[in-house]
Amino acid sequence: MIDNALYEEWLRFLFDRKPEDDPFDWDETTIPASDEQKVMLMAQTFQRCGMDLAQYTDLQVNTGLKYIFSPSVSNLSCLLFGNGIDLNLRIDAIKAIKHIYRDCFSKRCTATLSHLSQQGSALNPICYMLWEDISPVKDCKIGVAEVMEDALYVPHNACIESGLHGLGHRYSSDRVRVTEVIERFLLKTPGLNPELRRYADCAKIGCVQ
Repeated sequence: MIDNALYEEWLRFLFDRKPEDDPFDWDETTIPASDEQKVMLMAQTFQRCGMDLAQYTDLQVNTGLKYIFSPSVSNLSCLLFGNGIDLNLRIDAIKAIKHIYRDCFSKRCTATLSHLSQQGSALNPICYMLWEDISPVKDCKIGVAEVMEDALYVPHNACIESGLHGLGHRYSSDRVRVTEVIERFLLKTPGLNPELRRYADCAKIGCVQ
């Protein structure tokens, strides 16, 4: 169980930032939480993102999520997708990422396509690039693929594109599953945006940027 005061401090650390604050200068070790607690804090943030991140701007949310998901910026994604932390804690947090798509991205991102360089909101960049640098260990892969597949069925172009982008990057290490997931999605969505259908065909063979 996470203490409310710790959770509020965590939210302020990640999201209560000025536009000029560089996340490369942030120090996550100042948060008085163990690595296990940080995974639990991530899970709670994902689960409650629709309510708890509403007070922050799109840019603040984009930067805070980038801090979580980009291993070049912080160690948090390594805690989430790597070894060392209890598997059940990690899987619970990974599956909670579904809420980011359904309760945050779908409500706040514009329905533009980043792979076509269409101008979107300040939150669209992290939606598109969420999975760019993630290399989950073997015991996390099923959970990650489940979240990506779930994103395909969120009725929002940016969320679908993000799921496809992530799956495309997973192709080299999980070809059969990626192909099955995308082909199943295409069969279930005959009215899909033509640009997204072309992108899905590329993701199905790992050709995404």
